[in-house]
Amino acid sequence: MILNPPLDHLAMVSFKPSVLLEIDAAADTTRLYKVIADQTKEIVDLASVNEALRTEIRVLKGIVEGKVLTAPFGRKNE
Repeated sequence: MILNPPLDHLAMVSFKPSVLLEIDAAADTTRLYKVIADQTKEIVDLASVNEALRTEIRVLKGIVEGKVLTAPFGRKNE
């Protein structure tokens, strides 16, 4: 196992290895923040759908139990 590999191939590169690592870390961090933002948006969207479904279930239970009046309010006349 080589703990300190030769760095001869890096002599032609103008960047230091630590700079390259920082660039990779910054890119990874940016990518992770984007993933977190996308997942947070998806969670908010799912929570909104969940709340709408819970409200619909409450209304339907009320209709079944006879506690909610049903009428064609706002519906097109057929």
